Amino acid sequence: MKRFKKKVLALLLLVSLLMSMVGCSNTTNMEEGQTNENVSTTEAAEASKKPITLSIFGAPFATNFTSGKQDDPIAKAIEAATGITIDIDAQPDQTKWQTMLATGDLPDIIMIAQGSSAIDDVKPLIEGGLIIPLDDLLEQYGSDIKQSSSKMLEYSKKYVSNQTDELYFLLGFQEESPKQFIWEVAPNVRWDYYAELGYPEINSAEDWLNVVEEMVNAHPTNEDGKKVYGFSPWFDWGLWSFNVAGDIIHGLEGKGINAGFLGDTDMVTEKPINQGILSDDSSIIKGIRFFYQANRRNLIDPDAFQKYDNALEKYAANRVMSCIVNWVYQTPNALFQAEGKTTSGYLPLPVNSSAYYMDSVGQFGQISRGYAISTNCEEPERAMELLNYIFSYEGSRTLLSGIAGQDYQEIDGKLVLNQDIIAAQQSDSNFSLKTGIQKYYNYVGLGSSAIDPKYNQPVNLFMTPEAFQTQLNGLTEDYCNHYDVSYPAEVMYDRLTTMYQDASLGGFAPATPDDLKEIEGNAELYLNNEVMRLVLAQDDAEFDAVLEEIRAHLIKLGVEKVIAFKTQAADEALAKRAELIGE
Repeated sequence: MKRFKKKVLALLLLVSLLMSMVGCSNTTNMEEGQTNENVSTTEAAEASKKPITLSIFGAPFATNFTSGKQDDPIAKAIEAATGITIDIDAQPDQTKWQTMLATGDLPDIIMIAQGSSAIDDVKPLIEGGLIIPLDDLLEQYGSDIKQSSSKMLEYSKKYVSNQTDELYFLLGFQEESPKQFIWEVAPNVRWDYYAELGYPEINSAEDWLNVVEEMVNAHPTNEDGKKVYGFSPWFDWGLWSFNVAGDIIHGLEGKGINAGFLGDTDMVTEKPINQGILSDDSSIIKGIRFFYQANRRNLIDPDAFQKYDNALEKYAANRVMSCIVNWVYQTPNALFQAEGKTTSGYLPLPVNSSAYYMDSVGQFGQISRGYAISTNCEEPERAMELLNYIFSYEGSRTLLSGIAGQDYQEIDGKLVLNQDIIAAQQSDSNFSLKTGIQKYYNYVGLGSSAIDPKYNQPVNLFMTPEAFQTQLNGLTEDYCNHYDVSYPAEVMYDRLTTMYQDASLGGFAPATPDDLKEIEGNAELYLNNEVMRLVLAQDDAEFDAVLEEIRAHLIKLGVEKVIAFKTQAADEALAKRAELIGE
């Protein structure tokens, strides 16, 4: 903050000096018709385009790309529009984030998407003077942000400012009801093998395990003769795999739940309904039991106990029958199509609930996609210019849909993707890394379904019913014919009445007190270290004994106080949201 103020003072002195010099100079030195205002405007424009590099601490769960200066076509388009080369740390983690918070060694731009409670990072960032207020910068360099994001700006100043009523964060992913071609989180299975079994119903964890076990028994090796596994979950993402699997199982059972390790949320009421790890019917317990049972059946890949990259290798090699998400199957699905095995591949099976977690969305953006400019940034004006582009309709569309005139065209007032781009996205597993299109999916200011008023179209041109029809291939057509839908995700949209979690609720909630944050952090760390004892238990008796031990220790740590606070905080958040939007 001090550095930013010094720069402003220096700039004011410089302007004052230049004005006095101009007042004493002979205006005949200017070209005919040129004014002082013309000169200053031109010079400012040229200065704003001066090539620079800005460092960004990026978003987790983004496309797995290499950190550093980016040079793909979309990065080049950003550079052409702003004069800025983006240097991204694309492999963020909680350890890096906590170290940066402690030392103040932040890059030019940060995203606070580094933990499950991003709102709790707002206070130390602001009170520690680690980020700068953006109000003045917005007025001068944020015209597109003001046009596209007025609701977000109001919300951020009121609820994501540590009660200062200043603008510190620009919240990305602004959208309300996105549509997907294929939804990600589900029991994803080998579709042609599922058809071989006669499309058996899956209404429980037991059903899911039985189907996968039958597939493995019928097809124990892949096309290269290598052993096939039922599952290859990755456990280096903390408790994520367990929470997600538990939500899926709840969906199979007809319930709409969004998991939290210290309490699940009902998708309809948006209120906490249990005590998480302390409750037998919670998502995390269902997920842990699921992988314990899968391991007892010898369905889990031994390498799953290593890292995400190990799992990706197995999925890419067509050696895993099922997964909790679909994105891991992009490579084998593309290879099957290229080899002419048009109905072979992996697709998600629908759940049986009218409420199910499909995504977190919000008209105010997502705190877990919040951008801020650090006090270490030597050119905050340029940083705001970059963010202005990212939050513009044009910029978000570029990140999500490609380059105008190259990847899509304007035809009769509508924007239409090139057929070769659609085909490449379907057939090339490295499409995003090569083209840059959707490589920065988690970095957009406006989410996929945000409507550009100029064209009355979403900024993600891949995410429209018309575009979905052009993306169908032999595999997805076979799937659609079975379920009598026009594109794969429609089978879920036809069933669901509630499918999105309001990402803005975290901002309405009170910040977690420091002592409870410490308890929660210690509890999560402890559970991360102990949970594999449950997965690897030899029998039910050992599982139950270990779970009892874990629960006793968590209670001793004080998690019941955290759970009580979160329950009260959820009620407060719902009340504040109702006040803001007039519910």
